[in-house]
Amino acid sequence: MTAALRFAVPAPLRRRAAGLPPVEVVVALTLLSLILLGLVSALRSLGETGSRLEGRSLRSDDVRLVPAFLRQAIGSASPRLHVRPTDMATMPWFEGAATEMVWVGNMPARQGVGGLHHLRLAVIGTGGTPQLMLQYLPFISDDLFPDWTQAPGQLLVAGVDRFELSYQRLGTGEWSPEWADPLVLPGRVRLMLSAGGQAWPEMVFAVVEAMPGMDPNAPSGTMPMQPGQRAQSGQGGSGGAAAGAGRGR
Repeated sequence: MTAALRFAVPAPLRRRAAGLPPVEVVVALTLLSLILLGLVSALRSLGETGSRLEGRSLRSDDVRLVPAFLRQAIGSASPRLHVRPTDMATMPWFEGAATEMVWVGNMPARQGVGGLHHLRLAVIGTGGTPQLMLQYLPFISDDLFPDWTQAPGQLLVAGVDRFELSYQRLGTGEWSPEWADPLVLPGRVRLMLSAGGQAWPEMVFAVVEAMPGMDPNAPSGTMPMQPGQRAQSGQGGSGGAAAGAGRGR
């Protein structure tokens, strides 16, 4: 009876009940592996594309926000003067070099520390990565000098490849890598920057308080000085009064 039933079942049904041959199983598993590998590769590519787009978006935001922040901070540079303790010479707080700029100006209020501050713009190597930082300390008086080793900082750009400052006198077209005029603020400050292997657009910031040939020690109403001319201070009582008026600004 059993043999009769076995022969009564069609041959295709008997093979199906017995399972797939090993070759078909191997082919099916291979195809499934290829499909899964393609899906994983596609998901990985999608993730990398998303990361690159996010990085570009962040860099685009930096290129837009950092110049606006610096324009406000640099544009508010003050012509205040102080007495240098080493030789008692009257000097401005503004000091400009190719790799660093120090000045007294208004810290943008949106950082939560608005008001007159000592400011320093420079590249600082933190953890082996060059970072463009704006350090700041509250301005208290012309007799207190900032200690930049204790100053907090605002990170502007990370991974800086190039950082170069230059300065231009108001009314001229020449740029200088240093600003050494003790009587006049530069009319404009130019910043050349590249980070992460990409060059930023050239940034030029106007200094609001810059005046061509202005002598900050001179009393109100004095005619502007010519380039290269120096104030004759210390002669009689007028020189000391002028210096005091300049320091009081």
